Amino acid sequence: MKNSLNRKYEWIIPLPNYIVGAIWIVFGLVYLFKDSFMPYHAITLSSSWEDLNHAFQTLILALMRAAGGGFFLAGSMIIILQTIYNRTKTKWIPTLILLIGVIIVSTTVYATLIVRLNTNANPPTLSSVGALIGLISGYLMNKYYKNGNNQESPNR
Repeated sequence: MKNSLNRKYEWIIPLPNYIVGAIWIVFGLVYLFKDSFMPYHAITLSSSWEDLNHAFQTLILALMRAAGGGFFLAGSMIIILQTIYNRTKTKWIPTLILLIGVIIVSTTVYATLIVRLNTNANPPTLSSVGALIGLISGYLMNKYYKNGNNQESPNR
């Protein structure tokens, strides 16, 4: 009974990692293709996009592209690694997924806290913390499933 119940709800196990990965891909794409800064950037600078000189606009867009590429890559890698883990149950993959997430979240929280503590802007710090909670949940669910599923993969 327990094994059939586990199999019935197996699709829930990777859901937190897939959700975080998809959100980061979307966020990355927004930062990669947006042609001006975000609303909290305007508050941070106390200036509109149009009021900035071309060189400053170029610098901000370059930084946004770098951040966007990082989020796109991290989100893509989490989804790819989770998919591989679902098939192979390779034991180091959940740890790698969590490590990728911790690196992105810690650098993002650091950057947004600098802005939050030194300006009137309200960057998305809490969404990064939410992503970390999602990734920790995904890690624990992957570990639970691994322990609950007594089938051993040859590469475990």
